[in-house]
Amino acid sequence: MNSEIDVNILVSIYNEKINSLSSSNVLLEARLKSIVQEFAKEKNTLLMANLELQKELDLLKNSDKSNGKESKVKTLGEE
Repeated sequence: MNSEIDVNILVSIYNEKINSLSSSNVLLEARLKSIVQEFAKEKNTLLMANLELQKELDLLKNSDKSNGKESKVKTLGEE
């Protein structure tokens, strides 16, 4: 068996592997950025919904206080 390796073939194979790995890396980076954007959008949506619910809760508590009633609405941490 001839132990010599054609350098041109070696370089060609090496370049193919690097190109393949680089392409995979670019695709993974694009997917990661997409996931980060989706997460940020969903987080913002949830924060806005939370804010709206907090406003509604505050209105209910204030409504009960103005009617002279003790608020029956409890928040987390209240017993």
